Amino acid sequence: MARPTATSHEENRYQPPAATGLADLLDPQVRDRPDARALVITADRIRVSYHCLAAMVDDVADRLRGTGLHRGDPVGLVSANNAEFIVGLFASARAGLVVAPMDP
Repeated sequence: MARPTATSHEENRYQPPAATGLADLLDPQVRDRPDARALVITADRIRVSYHCLAAMVDDVADRLRGTGLHRGDPVGLVSANNAEFIVGLFASARAGLVVAPMDP
């Protein structure tokens, strides 16, 4: 008696995440847990919520767009490993820019 075989669709049930870019990783957190801690900054250990982080990211993304940069334009991000780097990275992605992080 022949055994039924699985189709290739049945064998591969992996579903990739719905994120299409770096900025999309922030949105579900803002929607589902806006007041949760996203970052802890400074020596005083100040907590930054996802809502606050998203507001900073959106502000910087708007400023980047206001400089004349367009979706797909490359930008270099020179920053230390700090909150400004996170905001700059997400903001560049939110603006649709191709970001190249660089070590200062």
